[in-house]
Amino acid sequence: MHWVKTAGYPVRRVADYDAWFRLFHDRLTSLPEARRQHSPLAILEAWSAPQGAAPIPRLGSERLRARLAALDESLAAFPHVSEALIHKTLDDLATLRVIDRPLRMAG
Repeated sequence: MHWVKTAGYPVRRVADYDAWFRLFHDRLTSLPEARRQHSPLAILEAWSAPQGAAPIPRLGSERLRARLAALDESLAAFPHVSEALIHKTLDDLATLRVIDRPLRMAG
């Protein structure tokens, strides 16, 4: 969340999960059709309830990396998630008009 904020996007925390989900749902369904097609609306039910505090089993990526490398070696190099990557992803989404640029950067 911090990196989204440092990119200039407003972030507002919603403490109550049900309130957050309703807000998320309402905002997605109010999008124009073209934007709704690029939203997670089709898989929204996955977030209808909190996941809980139970740890999620970690799956190894070795098999996936091996299969990708068999197709093309460059595909096996996963980018590390960094502030720069988050900023670039947000910028790419704004360029594609999937999201709006933050007001201070619009123009």
